[in-house]
Amino acid sequence: MPKHTVFSRGIPKIPKPAIHPAWRGIGCIFMVLIPALSLLASNVIINNIELIPWLIIPSDMIVTRYSDPLILVRILYTTLISLVLFFLTSLITFILNSIVNPKQKGPYDI
Repeated sequence: MPKHTVFSRGIPKIPKPAIHPAWRGIGCIFMVLIPALSLLASNVIINNIELIPWLIIPSDMIVTRYSDPLILVRILYTTLISLVLFFLTSLITFILNSIVNPKQKGPYDI
């Protein structure tokens, strides 16, 4: 063995499997579908506000100079519903991934 050759006895890393391209497509669909569903849900909530007595629209959020005076309320509800739906899909994905694909033990695990 020559004097200046680099030699290491490290444990070779196991390559991670590549993500299937279909999952990227599903993620793209969710990025479009969840805000669209949230917008529809916020419109349904605002149109049926009298059926939900605990939900109050503050008068400060009503803007009379626009054609739709409840635009700020729609944006707020759409954002909140989107955040909840994104959180639920990530939680479900995390739970299913931990059940179906448990972490493999490495060489340093006991």
